[in-house]
Amino acid sequence: MTVRAGRSVVIVRTFVNIKKMVKKNASIGEKSSNFALQSVDMSKLEQFKIDLQTLKEGVTDIHFDIDDSFFEAVAGDGVQHGNLVCDVTIDRNADVFDLDFHTEGSVTVQCDRCLDDMDQPIASDYHLVAQFGDDYSEDDDLITVPENEGILDTAWFIYQFIELAIPLRHVHAPGKCNPAMMKILEEHSAARSGDGDGETPVDSRWAALAQLKNKK
Repeated sequence: MTVRAGRSVVIVRTFVNIKKMVKKNASIGEKSSNFALQSVDMSKLEQFKIDLQTLKEGVTDIHFDIDDSFFEAVAGDGVQHGNLVCDVTIDRNADVFDLDFHTEGSVTVQCDRCLDDMDQPIASDYHLVAQFGDDYSEDDDLITVPENEGILDTAWFIYQFIELAIPLRHVHAPGKCNPAMMKILEEHSAARSGDGDGETPVDSRWAALAQLKNKK
């Protein structure tokens, strides 16, 4: 399902190539371990399964605490660490359910400037509608849940909401970037400026920075 945030998003990542190079070796091991965690820790996601059939008419409020165990169990590629809360308000009208998700807290992301991890505060509000039907389906923001089961698993939706709330650009506050990384960046920026032609590819500019990151 593609969750719509009500706005068009054009993602421009200046440092995508360098990030892929830095994280290439680590990601292979992380993916295999995440799949193992997913099979072991699926019980951690049970609380995110809502039995719609048991909900009374009117409004029901549900609160979720989200930490690293949630991200380990979901095993998504984008976010692995964070501490957040998610409050879900469900308004039932017969067999139609309006769900409002409010999520806030912080997640760990990579600084676009120095490549170190940083805490990124986020907050988001999203809306879904669920209804009973014969088979499970997703049509934009409308979810059809088999009536004979009646269970709506919100874990992956909440994960998507968290990912969508992360700003396109995330950098440390002034003075908080890794000093060693910033020194390398300044040296290479100065060297490039002195070359005159200024046509050095982005990857070459950041090669030493990536090498230093790999040694950490």
